[in-house]
Amino acid sequence: MKNQIEFYQFLCRNYPHIFNYENKYATPDTQSGWNSIIISLSEKINDYVKGWREEDKPKVMQIKEKFGRLRYYITTSDNVIFKLIRKAEDESVQTCETCGNKNDIKDHKRGQRKYGWIKRLCENCGEEWEKLH
Repeated sequence: MKNQIEFYQFLCRNYPHIFNYENKYATPDTQSGWNSIIISLSEKINDYVKGWREEDKPKVMQIKEKFGRLRYYITTSDNVIFKLIRKAEDESVQTCETCGNKNDIKDHKRGQRKYGWIKRLCENCGEEWEKLH
């Protein structure tokens, strides 16, 4: 996929029980390195809620990076969905945001800790990011 808008359209087409085209805020505000984590999580939740009444199905509200972790916000949840989301968020900490590499992941920080960015990047992507920032 060329960008996150196309990625969001992909999610809406493939996981219609939890995504809808009307909520543009749910367009992932992440880099493509975490797309496979988002796809896997979305597929699991979508399959889990297929048999639910339409009005009871959770909808994805927002997907973003915060403090170097994936954040996946959904309208409603139960323990099964909560555990799936938590597992995906934990996986994101061990995955490069840019390329998806799962080796040599480190925190890269910019600015004062209180106000700065924290990025989870592999060694190669981290070096490139440091050059730009």
